[in-house]
Amino acid sequence: MKNWSAFLVLWFVVPFYAQTSEQTISGMVTDVWETPIPNVNILLKGTDRGTQTDESGWFSLYTLVNEVLVFSSLGYGSVEIDVPETGEELKIVLSPKATELDEVTLKKRKLKKQKDFLAEYPENANLIKTSSGVLDKDRSSSALRVINGTDLVAIGPDFLSSLKNFSPNMRVVRPPFAPDVEVYLFRIVFTSIDDELDIPPKAIFDVDGFIQETAPTYLSANDIDRVAILERNAAISRYGPRGTGGVIVVNTKATTQMDQFGVDKRYDNSVLHDSLSELFIDQRGYSPKPPDYMEAYGEATTVVVAERLLERDKELFLKNPIFFLDLADYFRKRWKDDKTSDMLLKEVRQRFPENSAVLRSLAYRYDILGRKNEALDLFLEILELDPSAAQSYYDLADVYAEKGNDKKASEVYDRYLHHRNNDSIAFDEYGADLMMTLESLNTLKPQKEKISWEKLEKEAGVEISRTRVLLTWSNHNINIGFLMASPESLYDTWTNTVKLNRLQNGEALRGYACAQFFLDDDPKGKWQLNLQHYEGADQEPTYLHISVFFDYGLPTRHRVLRLFKLTSEYEGTGLLTVNTQSGTVSD
Repeated sequence: MKNWSAFLVLWFVVPFYAQTSEQTISGMVTDVWETPIPNVNILLKGTDRGTQTDESGWFSLYTLVNEVLVFSSLGYGSVEIDVPETGEELKIVLSPKATELDEVTLKKRKLKKQKDFLAEYPENANLIKTSSGVLDKDRSSSALRVINGTDLVAIGPDFLSSLKNFSPNMRVVRPPFAPDVEVYLFRIVFTSIDDELDIPPKAIFDVDGFIQETAPTYLSANDIDRVAILERNAAISRYGPRGTGGVIVVNTKATTQMDQFGVDKRYDNSVLHDSLSELFIDQRGYSPKPPDYMEAYGEATTVVVAERLLERDKELFLKNPIFFLDLADYFRKRWKDDKTSDMLLKEVRQRFPENSAVLRSLAYRYDILGRKNEALDLFLEILELDPSAAQSYYDLADVYAEKGNDKKASEVYDRYLHHRNNDSIAFDEYGADLMMTLESLNTLKPQKEKISWEKLEKEAGVEISRTRVLLTWSNHNINIGFLMASPESLYDTWTNTVKLNRLQNGEALRGYACAQFFLDDDPKGKWQLNLQHYEGADQEPTYLHISVFFDYGLPTRHRVLRLFKLTSEYEGTGLLTVNTQSGTVSD
């Protein structure tokens, strides 16, 4: 009987011992893009034992067979697995979890008109009246600060003496060191190209809806109801080139009292947003003037006739890249003749191999056609031809990112950073090189880069929204401007001249040929993008490449592309409409 008891004890103990044997489990945790995820929490379910992944996503942990491992990380769904008996290395994949994005959940707000903002003004300290309408700090696409007049102290000769305490970089230069009182909102080190470029841009003033270049030194701190300071993109987007040096917006107590007494005072002297928006927002679609040689092709009744015309004209236009690009577009759209169109595009590459503006125009055409490999080859050639231009790096990195090769895209950004570090013009992360900084962050996963996005918004003075409109153009030597009108008939503008860009942040010096608009997440509706002006030489092609990103900064990001040929003569200015409600783009 004792022998049977011993056997039973051993029979129960041996299997139990086998089930509780210790072993080391190791492996890697990645996201769905196979990017290692650091600091993932790994716990043995029902215990307080666990670890975290290191910077390379690697982990190692003592476990017992048949225990349950729980993997979790902010922004990802959790994963549970049984500890395997074999002890093989594990590869765990965490998927993004949309429900974890509480911090970017948008609160719905009622669409408001200017009269609604004016009614709220006495109670809402985040409102400031400007020459282009009432600006709401909470709804602004750019960062700004609104300062209450009661916080200003009546010291010095005017309110500027007290305002300096709210803007550490602000400098006030008074006579005899300047003819008049001059205000500079930020300190910039300019690369000396000529004497004019050594003069930094001055701030302008928007006082009760009237813009003036001279400082309103007749105002004391006791006269001010509210004041706002707009710098960098915030000033440029609202005031255009005049705002290069920043804008100080002043609302006086006297004008505020007139509003409260019922005096009808408009704060949109440059644009009456509610009643005159049609004067500034062209509803007609943009249409470039066709060249004279296209008249005969428009009259062609068959593709055979068109091909004969092409054979006749080719020798006449051998040195005109615009001819080949126009005819390639014509044969593809008018006759669905992809063979002839592709032949013409190949000729462009063969005949103009040293012209970066022509090759960039061709690359944009291939990109629109979805032929990323041909576009990639061209952008590689452009970088070799023009290695000093930031746009060369930007376009190359963008096409790598669109092909899903974030590693290559990051290498291009690093290469540009190295180029700047070895160049006389330094890398300006949150200023002139903001575009490059933004795109380099966008190749990383937003769940791991939340802090970096927040820092970018703070340092650069921009607010990252979920809809972004990116505009790039193929020719650097142009003057161009855009107007973006919101569903509320408010608008932002962006304008470019070589001189102004050098003074502003140095984009032209670095070789950028791009602009962007972030569209407010709320209220949703139709945004209208217009071409405000264009000046360029018609001897070289200029193509405008527009990318509209929806769900920008999220794994679900997608974009819609458009391409426009720009000419000095054109009809209409409406480029496209972005509907942030439906996530669509229409021409």
